Amino acid sequence: MMLALNSSIWSELYGPYGFADSVAEMLQQLALNYASEVKEELYWEQLYHQNTIYACTYAAVPYLAEIALHSNDPEVKLDIYISCGIFEASNTCELTSEMPAIFEKLVPDIDAKVRADIYVSYYDAIRKFMDMSEQIADYAQSNKDDSEKRYVVIADAAFHSERAAANMLQTHSIGDEYVAPCPACEHEVFIWPDEREEKLVAYKEDPVFNDKDAPAPIIPAAPASSAEISLRYVHSRADRLGDEQLSAQLPYLAGHTNCPACGEKFHIWQQLLALYS
Repeated sequence: MMLALNSSIWSELYGPYGFADSVAEMLQQLALNYASEVKEELYWEQLYHQNTIYACTYAAVPYLAEIALHSNDPEVKLDIYISCGIFEASNTCELTSEMPAIFEKLVPDIDAKVRADIYVSYYDAIRKFMDMSEQIADYAQSNKDDSEKRYVVIADAAFHSERAAANMLQTHSIGDEYVAPCPACEHEVFIWPDEREEKLVAYKEDPVFNDKDAPAPIIPAAPASSAEISLRYVHSRADRLGDEQLSAQLPYLAGHTNCPACGEKFHIWQQLLALYS
């Protein structure tokens, strides 16, 4: 059962600036007019701030899912889908049908049944977003460019329990540069597109500031046959959406290189995810 918008419990749920008294009112305004000026403040100040979600986020997301489900505007559905996917990517709780123990620590000061209702409602909302994935993909495939499709991949991965991949792709959402730490020497290796060919290569230093170093080659691999489940999933969604940039890069992200600093061989995808797992 969703937390009623007129419940006094909202004033007991924490947000980034203390208790989230105003969130319920903002949700009501958004339900009446999704173009409301409160949307940006609600999403990026109250529910998600500095890559963190809060107790009020868990209570608010079920209402956002309902707005998406009942909207006839595909842009509204897409915007909510992507936004809530970014929220879910920062969820520190295991997504299970029963409330995990860690959730009690996130929402410690309210009635146990209310706490369980908030969690279960959030879990149900994420399942609803999962069910929307193909509808969203159909719309984005035909109407959005690669940069917007990338955020659909991010949200989709988050909803399907690939949070590390979602966070990594969000960090590198422009898709021009990836940074992977070498597992042997911990030197940051800069993965950039080769200026002469449509492939990715590895640099010892950031080529924006140091264009003298010759890049090391990356040996590509087939992402569809990778042992990395997250890589196979991202590949399947990029292909489904027609994200040409990501689809072209994934064989290199699935491949390996030798660290330009120490020469140690390492697999790119594993090291990209190392900071987000």
